[in-house]
This record gives sequence, structure tokens and C-alpha cells, in this order.
Amino acid sequence: QVRATVERTVREFGGVDIMVNNASITVNKSILETTEEEWDRCQAVTLKSQFLFGKYVAEQMIKQGRGGRIVNIASTSGHLGRRNALAYCAAKGGVLNLTRAMACDLAPHKIRVNSVTPTKTGSAVGFAGGAEKRRFDEILLGRLGHPRDQANAVLFMVSDDSEFITGADIRVDGGSLATWGASWTS
Repeated sequence: QVRATVERTVREFGGVDIMVNNASITVNKSILETTEEEWDRCQAVTLKSQFLFGKYVAEQMIKQGRGGRIVNIASTSGHLGRRNALAYCAAKGGVLNLTRAMACDLAPHKIRVNSVTPTKTGSAVGFAGGAEKRRFDEILLGRLGHPRDQANAVLFMVSDDSEFITGADIRVDGGSLATWGASWTS
């Protein structure tokens, strides 16, 4: 299915020069509650799909002989564990390491591979007390992210302005990882 999607893209557009890998699902359960089926599905959609699309798109980029750019979408949950999100945290942590390994393998072919790490995006509606409220309060820039924040980071990563960057992650999180848990220890 993934290979067929890449082949169709090549037929319709004449090649692939840029790919943004952005597929994921969450399983909001602890290790004690997560079923094997939920674990497998989260890994398949969130991590394996990025591996497969990365593999088949990279093969096409190599065949074209003009390099390329791949951006994998990670998550702040991949940098730090989070309660009741075991499968998602593991998968997004895998995306970060997948990105670095892909960068090592594909650099000789002039294919740059990077990731973008967003945090919660949207409005403060629905945030109540507890951990989610603390998480919102710890975003240094004082707001949730907007889709354009992530889009601008991706645009930079696929532009010539980032031509000497590969294997890197841009955190588009308003500073939330810089302060994660700080208020819990004071």
C-alpha cells in the first residue's frame, strides 16, 4: 500500500523531492491497560508508516539522482515520557531515532532527513485543572501552538536555507520542553 502510494505519486507528479511524514494515532493508556493490539496499531501507524514511507521515498529520490528532503513529524511526548501514553511516547521516541539513523544512511545520496517536534496545538478550550493545565502553563511563550508554527518549521527544513542541516530536530513547542516538570519540583 505504501509502495503503491509512492509509485502513484511519481506517475502523477514526475518524482518526489520532498516528503513530510506525518501519521500518528494515540493510545491514552498506561502500560497496565494497553493491549498488545493497541500497542501494535500505534507502532504501525505512528512509527512503521514513517519507516516505510521513508524507505520507499528515499529509494525513489536515489533513483532520481538529485537528492531530496524528508521531514518526520515527532512530538514532545517522544522526548519525555508521559503518564497514560505509553505506546504513543514509545512510537514518537522511535521517530526521533529513526530520523537520525535515516540521516546517517541517506546523507551520501544528498538526502537530508530532519524532524519537527510540535506540542499541543489549538486553543486553551478544554484545558481543566491537573496535569494538562500545568502543561499549558509551562509553555514559555504563553500560548498553544498554531498549525502555521509547525508549517513554518517544516518549510524551513525543506528549503535551501537549511541545506547544511540533517539529522536534526526543531522543537516547535513554545519552550515547553525547556521547563517540563519544573513547577512540579518547586
